[in-house]
Amino acid sequence: INGTGGSADTLDLASSGYTLTLTGSGMGGSEPLQNAGTLTEGTNSTVKFVGTSNTLIMDETFHNLTVAPASGSPTYTMGNGSSNLVVNASMTVGDGSNVVIADFGADETQTIHDMFILANATAKGNPVASMNISGSWSNNGTYDDAGGFTDFISTSTETLSGTMTGSSEMGSIQFSGSGGQWTTTANMEAQGISMAAGTLLGS
Repeated sequence: INGTGGSADTLDLASSGYTLTLTGSGMGGSEPLQNAGTLTEGTNSTVKFVGTSNTLIMDETFHNLTVAPASGSPTYTMGNGSSNLVVNASMTVGDGSNVVIADFGADETQTIHDMFILANATAKGNPVASMNISGSWSNNGTYDDAGGFTDFISTSTETLSGTMTGSSEMGSIQFSGSGGQWTTTANMEAQGISMAAGTLLGS
């Protein structure tokens, strides 16, 4: 599926749990999803990229977004810096088996609800702007903070789980959601922690 739309075109993923799977790869004008129209993400859809070569995912608003190549060890560049990348539900990196890197460093700001980094996958942080997490965090692969800043902005009860030490330490983080409560289920290391609002609890 090419995904290229004109200015009057709309791709509506509706609210029936549709999954749009994009098997292509590419950058520099060859991206598998190019949207000059409107992508309506719906309320429970998933856009899944499975291409096996390096790929740019253009700035867009998604409901669920998954990068899980079937083979190879590609890098997915998350956002092109023209706007903001938004994931309203779950951002999933990897399939628990194949190697993949999701590099969030090219974008201005990302706002992601739940972040899931699966085994054999790597997520690289944003050194130029904030990564805003409005839900929970789970890392069973590798997180490279890249000198970036992560702001946990939820106003609800959330969990921080998986590997958050050593090569996957959290970097500079802030908790700023009014009334938010975050519980760590494992040891956590960070270069710096700011508690602007909410409560951080150990398990």
